[in-house]
Amino acid sequence: MGAPLVFTGNFRNTGHMLRPPARPARLRTRAAAAVASVILLVAGLVVAVPAQAVPTADADTSKGISAAPAARVASGIVKTADLSKFQPGNIISDAVFYNSGTMTEGQIQAFLNAQVPTCRSGYVCLKDKTDTTRAIPADPMCNAYAGGGVESAARILFKVAQACGINPQALLVMLQKEQSLVRDTWPLDSQYKIAMGQGCPDTAACDSRYFGFFNQVYGAAWQLKRYANPPGTSNYFTWYAPGKTWNVRYHPTVACGSSPVYIANQATAALYYYTPYQPNAAALRAGYGEGDGCSAYGNRNFYQYFTDWFGSTQGSASTLVKVGVDVWLVAGDRRYHMPSTVYAEYIRVFGTAVATSASYLNRFTDSGPVSLFVRNAASGEIAYVQNGRTHWFSSCSLVQLWGGDCAKRVDLTPEQFARFEAGPAMTDYSRTAVTGLYQRWAGGQLRPILDAESARLVNGGTLPFAAVMPASVQAGVPTGPTLFAPARALRIDGGAQVYLPTSDGRLIHVPSFAMIADYGIPGSTFRVVDRARTQGYTPAGSLTPVATCAGERFIAGSGRLTRLPQGAGGTLPATELDAATCAALALADTPAGGQIFIGAIGADAIHHLNGDALRHVPNVELLKELNGGAFPTILRVSPASLAALPQGLPYLRPGSMVRADGASTVYFVNGASLLHLPSWDLARALGLPATSTAVSAAQLATAGPSQGNLTPFVTCAAELYLAGDGGRSRVSSGDAEGNGISELAPSACAQIPIRATIDGPAFVTDGSRVAVAAAGGFLRLQTAEQARAANGGREPQPRRITAGLFASLPAPGALPAVGAVVRGVGDGTVYLLDGARRVALPNWGVGDDLGIRSRLTVRPAVEMALHPPKGTLSPLVGCEGRIYLASGGQLREVQRGAEGGLRVEPLDTATCRTLTFATAPTLAALRITDGTGPVYVAQEGSLVSTDTTFPAESVVRVSPGSLSVLRG
Repeated sequence: MGAPLVFTGNFRNTGHMLRPPARPARLRTRAAAAVASVILLVAGLVVAVPAQAVPTADADTSKGISAAPAARVASGIVKTADLSKFQPGNIISDAVFYNSGTMTEGQIQAFLNAQVPTCRSGYVCLKDKTDTTRAIPADPMCNAYAGGGVESAARILFKVAQACGINPQALLVMLQKEQSLVRDTWPLDSQYKIAMGQGCPDTAACDSRYFGFFNQVYGAAWQLKRYANPPGTSNYFTWYAPGKTWNVRYHPTVACGSSPVYIANQATAALYYYTPYQPNAAALRAGYGEGDGCSAYGNRNFYQYFTDWFGSTQGSASTLVKVGVDVWLVAGDRRYHMPSTVYAEYIRVFGTAVATSASYLNRFTDSGPVSLFVRNAASGEIAYVQNGRTHWFSSCSLVQLWGGDCAKRVDLTPEQFARFEAGPAMTDYSRTAVTGLYQRWAGGQLRPILDAESARLVNGGTLPFAAVMPASVQAGVPTGPTLFAPARALRIDGGAQVYLPTSDGRLIHVPSFAMIADYGIPGSTFRVVDRARTQGYTPAGSLTPVATCAGERFIAGSGRLTRLPQGAGGTLPATELDAATCAALALADTPAGGQIFIGAIGADAIHHLNGDALRHVPNVELLKELNGGAFPTILRVSPASLAALPQGLPYLRPGSMVRADGASTVYFVNGASLLHLPSWDLARALGLPATSTAVSAAQLATAGPSQGNLTPFVTCAAELYLAGDGGRSRVSSGDAEGNGISELAPSACAQIPIRATIDGPAFVTDGSRVAVAAAGGFLRLQTAEQARAANGGREPQPRRITAGLFASLPAPGALPAVGAVVRGVGDGTVYLLDGARRVALPNWGVGDDLGIRSRLTVRPAVEMALHPPKGTLSPLVGCEGRIYLASGGQLREVQRGAEGGLRVEPLDTATCRTLTFATAPTLAALRITDGTGPVYVAQEGSLVSTDTTFPAESVVRVSPGSLSVLRG
């Protein structure tokens, strides 16, 4: 059985080729009948020889199958097929297999009637078979099938053949080779159910979705077309692709072997997809009979039935025939009358017409006159015939341009179409003769092209294919103005001006060859043309350095057009170019930096297109800065083009000092902005010029308003620097200690010398005084000891500034006050600021008893430079000549002498005023406990524990931390 490939959905294959085991496709039994058979492999499956091969009536009683005699096949069929001529690589030609016009519905019905004149009682033979059909929409395989309710087998075969483009004779042959239905006088319902073997893989049961005569016929035809991978489908079926040699097996049994077969056409490939075996020598010798154990018969029987019933599988009819003096082209089931005007084109390929009879000609449908527009009936490709070649049309609108109509063409069979050599595709270019000038369709006109070189350039650089347009077609089309090569200049003979012609009929005046060179148009290519050639063209302004293409603005330079960034050159005069000219020019995107920089050819000066004007850029650093940090692309233009662009005020030189003419306020030029210079002392500290340049107020305004004051601390590329020593010194910590910082542009930084790196706090000196950056200002240090303390014990290396700048440095902001509890950044020791010193806090128990824990702040070490560390806090402190014991956040007075010789830490009066004093009576004796152990009393400079019981009000409770300090 055939159709080993099955799709899901209506009549679709899964795409997996199955090599089935032997299984009879038509072997049937009856209750009272014996099964006598000689089984033949058909389509790689075991199938029965047609019942009509049985020579006696007795054989008909069992539906058994006997081998056919060598000299005779089914009744009424004379064996004519010569199997020695069987070509495994060309079983049937494409022209025959896909010729859907070989039989009308009536001819199919008559054929079926002739095969089975009388059907056995109680059975429905194929000539009388009907089935319910349905509408099926068109897809890449088949045109739409218009469902007609209950339809006869002949009508179904005819309509499927027409919809899917398959020869109805081939469908009849497949019905016979698959289920013997064409010649069967008593077919069973089971035969109709799988009439074509569609959806019946040989390794599994048939798929019930494909049951039914209509489903089988339509599905098989659909599948046979799918094997060709038509446009709109995937390129899946490739393993029997035509034009290649494939190993085709003889039998499902691998041991039976295979042989290489060159698949000559798509129809043969389709038969092998459907039935993947070739007959071996034994099968071919046997005719309709049985070969050997490695014989398969499906494709052999297809060839035999077709040849015996319908003649050669390769076709023999002539394409050009004549009856009397009239010549006709015959293709498929159609005939076309041949006018003398096109006869010469067709005899190049098909030869002269062959005389035939009117009765033969009348078998074909009259389809009008032959034209030069032909269609491949298999692929749908429409082409133009000229000089023995076919030239493909990409659209029906192009067909119309050439005087044709997609609906009025000559439908050639694939084989006929293939007789023509395939030429280049049709275009909208044409010629008046083989050696004539080119012309092109444009805007409903035929526009002559100046010469072949111009045609090449109009076509984007390659010479277009241009078929010769018949004079009759050309006569009905208006002629438009001459087309010139795009992006090429011309001069009218007798005139002096040079123009750039456009395809839309303008002549743009070219001021100089240098300007068109900026566009990338070589001056050497300009042409001198007759004035008559420029008829239809109108002078339209002069070429400018800025042009528009499809609404986008470009600037000419370096032999190309560079797209202008948004906001640049928006109001500059621009020349509107046509699409053809734009396509011929080199168009470049806006440079990566998003800015346009221009320099005249042969000059060093570089200009930045800022808005709608060019501004001179004074140095490389600013050039890179304006371009986002990278050196930009420089467009080189002719001096004439540069002069044609508006010139704006030049940029101010970065790092210079400027002032408005007549004003005294001085500014530091910070790249493309300004910083106010508070004093010349700061300029000297940075090593900058101590003089200013007067500029116009307008030029000063181009840098924008001042962005604040220049400060001693500046940043360059995110690094912090301090002014001094006539330059800038990098502050490695990156901390300005709260001082203001000026962010400098790279171009401004480049003008300030670099000095040594500052490792630690930032110190400055005027030669006699030293200050360190702290708390948003500069802390003036009085002694060398304080300077070392501010620098972590090391001798500082201050940067030298003038006395005037030193005096102007801001004072620190809020420094820690007396009584503050502080810890330096990176330091673990906590201190209480006590007058001019820092006294260490031994533990937080003491801090809690003093009530100072909540005061802790972490501050830069330099802020404590004026408070050198000295001493350690004790719970016993002295304030203004009195002794106090700290307990629970308050100070309780102790009678002098009652401290028993314990250490008392005297505090500054100002510090004491930050503490809280208790209102309890003065302690006459020092008795202390931490609440977890014994009571301690002070004796001779130490605390001694005692078991004596004291009144509760006479014992003071302190933290364990304080107790440990007092105990020493």
